[in-house]
Amino acid sequence: MGRLFVVLGISIALVLFFPSQADAQADSKAFPGSEASEPAMVVIPACPIVSGPGKQELEIDYYPSRPGAAIKDPRLLTLRLVFDNPYTTDNDRTVAFERQNNGSWRAIVPLRWHKYAIWYVRDDSTGQRDDNNGQYWDLVFCDGSGKRLNEGIRDQAEGYAGAIFSDDLKRPTDDERAIAILAANIDIADDGSSRLVYEEWVFKFRRQSDRKSAPPELVQEIESGLALHVGAVGYVHGTAEFLVNWEQAFPPAPVEKAAALADRVVPHSRMVSDLERERAEHLKDPQGRAQALGEWLAKHPDELFYGNYVRKERLEIFGDLLGDLGAAEDCFQDLAKRTPHEADIYATMASAYIRGFAIGRRVNLDQALTLLDRAEANLEAVGSQSETGYIVTLYGGEDIAQNRAILNFWRGRAFLDQQKWKEAENFLGRSAPVLDRSRQALHAYLLLGRTQEQQQEWEKAKNSYLEAALRSPGSIEKFVELSLKTGTPSREAAMKELAGAQKRNFDAAHYKPALVDLPAPDFTFTTATGGKITTSSLHGQTVVLDLWATWCGPCVSELSGFAKLRQAHPELRLLLAAMDSTVPEIEKEFRQNGLSSDDIVLVDDGNAAKFGLGGVPQTYVIDKNGHIRTVHYGALPDVVSFMESDLTALGIAPTR
Repeated sequence: MGRLFVVLGISIALVLFFPSQADAQADSKAFPGSEASEPAMVVIPACPIVSGPGKQELEIDYYPSRPGAAIKDPRLLTLRLVFDNPYTTDNDRTVAFERQNNGSWRAIVPLRWHKYAIWYVRDDSTGQRDDNNGQYWDLVFCDGSGKRLNEGIRDQAEGYAGAIFSDDLKRPTDDERAIAILAANIDIADDGSSRLVYEEWVFKFRRQSDRKSAPPELVQEIESGLALHVGAVGYVHGTAEFLVNWEQAFPPAPVEKAAALADRVVPHSRMVSDLERERAEHLKDPQGRAQALGEWLAKHPDELFYGNYVRKERLEIFGDLLGDLGAAEDCFQDLAKRTPHEADIYATMASAYIRGFAIGRRVNLDQALTLLDRAEANLEAVGSQSETGYIVTLYGGEDIAQNRAILNFWRGRAFLDQQKWKEAENFLGRSAPVLDRSRQALHAYLLLGRTQEQQQEWEKAKNSYLEAALRSPGSIEKFVELSLKTGTPSREAAMKELAGAQKRNFDAAHYKPALVDLPAPDFTFTTATGGKITTSSLHGQTVVLDLWATWCGPCVSELSGFAKLRQAHPELRLLLAAMDSTVPEIEKEFRQNGLSSDDIVLVDDGNAAKFGLGGVPQTYVIDKNGHIRTVHYGALPDVVSFMESDLTALGIAPTR
C-alpha cells in the first residue's frame, strides 16, 4: 500500500579528482565521531563528481572495532541511504555490506545524477542501528571543478531543518545549523548562490511561531542587508525572490523596493512582474483572482516564462472553481494554440465539461470524450510533462499508467452521466485499481459500484463498495447495504468481512516498522480551551502524535482510524494536532469521525516546523522517555494495524 523527499577502484574517465582540492575534497572522507586516525565510517570519493554515462560508484566502509562504531559485532549489516531530497523519485536505497578480510564491512552504491546522500547502517539480524548519534552521515556531491553543488548544500541544510528523507531517516530539527550551512557556502556576488540566499531567509523566517507576518527585526535585517550588498547579484536576487514569494508576510514597501533593485542589478530579472503576478494569485476570491491574472497577461503579453502558466491558472479557475465554461473555453482555445502538445490542457477542459454537466450546465459530453482522447494521444506521444509548468488534472511525473487511469476515470464519469452503464463500468473498472490518489480512487470505486447497481450486478457492486469502505468510513454503510442484499446474514458479519479485508491488505504490504531514536522537539501545543501541552508534560506516557489539517483530504481520511485506535488502546496518549485550522472546522470533522471536541489540539506554524519540512499528515510514536521511535510521512491506510505493529516492535504489547 503506497502512501499522498572506503577504497574504490574508480576509472579516472568517469570520476575526476583534482590534487589542488582542499582536504575536505580529498579522495576519502573520515567522518567525525571517533579519533581522526580511526574513523568508524570512511567514504571514497569524498566529493563525487558524477557526469556522463558509465559505471560510477560510491564506496562506504564501516569499521566495527573502532571507537566511534555503535555496532560492535555485526552479523548482517545493511546500508540505508537516500539520495538528494525527500521529493526526488527513486531516491531510496538499501544495500548489503560485505565483510572484508581486515574486519571492516564494505557497501558499494551505484551513482547516477545525484547531488547529495544521507545514510545510516543497521544490523538486520539484531535490529541494532548506527546513525551517528541521530546526526547520520552525509555527503555533498561536486561539479567538474571540485566545488560542492549548491543543490546538494541545499538538500543538506533541509535535512537539518527537519526534512523527512524516509520514515526511518530524519534528523532532529536544528534551524541554526541549517542556516549556518547555507551561510558558509554563499558567494553573494555569484548569481548561482541566489537559491542558497533564498533558503537562508526561508529558514530564518521559519523560526518564528507566527508565519502570517514577518517580525520587525527580520524586516530590518533584510533592508540593511540589501543596502549593504546593493551590487551583489546573488544576494539581491535571492533576497528579492524570497520577498516576492512571501510578500503577504511583509510590508509592501521593502518588497517593492527589493523587486525593483533586482530588475536593475540582476541580468534578465523580471521580479517586478513576478510580484504583480504573486499579488494577483494571492487574491482569495476566484473571480477577482481570474480578473487580476487577466490584467497581468494584458500588461505582459509576451511573457515567456509565466505567461502560459497564468493562462492555465485561469483555465482552472473558470472551469473547476467557477463553472464558467464559456470563459474556460476561451482560455483553452488560447492555450491549445500555444501549447498544442500538452496533454493536461485537454484533460482539464474535458473535466470542466464533465463537472459542468453535473451541476446542470448544457454540455456535449461527446466533446469531453474527444478531448480525453486527444489528451491520451498527446500523453503517448510526448509524455505528461507540462509545457506550461502547471498541472491541474494529470500527474506531472512520468507515470503514464497513472495518467491513463486518470483519463479513464473521467471517461467513466462521462459515460455514467450519459447512462451508458457498460462503458462507464469498463473505464472505471480499469481506472480504480491503478489510481493512487486516495480520494480519486475512492470516488472511482463509488462510481463503479453505482454503475454495477444500475445493471443489477449486486455482487460486483458489493465488492466495489468494499474497496471504497477500505478507503473511507463514509462508504461503510453502502458496503453493508449491498452485503445484506447479496446474502450476508447480518451487519456484524459484513463488518467482520470488512475487518478481514483490512487485515489482508495490511499483511500484503509486508510492513516492517523502521525504528528511530530521536529526542522529540521541545514543542508547545494548545487545547481548544487554552490549555498547554508540552513535551515535558508528556513524559512517562506513550504518545501517538498526528500532525494534520482540516483542508488535507488524506489527513481527514485517517481520523476514523485514530478514533478506533483510541477505543482499542485507551492506554495511549493520542494527540491530533491540527495546523492552519479553526476550532469549528475541527469540531465538524471530529463529529463525523467519532472523535470528541475534548480531543482538539492546535499547533502553530513554529511548533509544527520543529517536526520538519514537508506536508501533512505526519504521524509519530513517542516513547515514555520523550523519544520519537517511529515516523510516518503520509496517510496511513490502516491506522490501527500500523500503530499496533509499531508498538509491538518497540516492545510495548498492544492491549485489546
